Amino acid sequence: MSSTSAISPSVQLNHVAITVTDNARATRFYVDVLGLKELPRPDFGIPGAWLATETGMIHLVQLPKMPEPRDPVAHFALQVPTDQIAPLSEAVVRAGGKVTSEPSTSERFGITVTTAFCCDTEGNAFELTDAA
Repeated sequence: MSSTSAISPSVQLNHVAITVTDNARATRFYVDVLGLKELPRPDFGIPGAWLATETGMIHLVQLPKMPEPRDPVAHFALQVPTDQIAPLSEAVVRAGGKVTSEPSTSERFGITVTTAFCCDTEGNAFELTDAA
């Protein structure tokens, strides 16, 4: 991309696809713990789920085995209200996920941002953040 290129205002993230080994368990985690909404999904011949956030989707795709090695940096972020980051982090652990970085605040470009890094029941990394 050249330094003069600009992102079109019409470009938006549509979905992120992640691998799971237990589609039912992962779907329950994202719906029951994080409040995503399960949507109808076409039959692609492999189990999976489409889960809606307010502005995009997470697609779960079930494989018999998790691909290894995993990318240590790969994750997606879910924007949530600041006062929900700590309670959601606790709910993640209660539901069988884990918190890899407890909720903390930092300054980013003069704005205070709160984040927590977590993993779902399948070990997929995600971030809870209040950053817009």
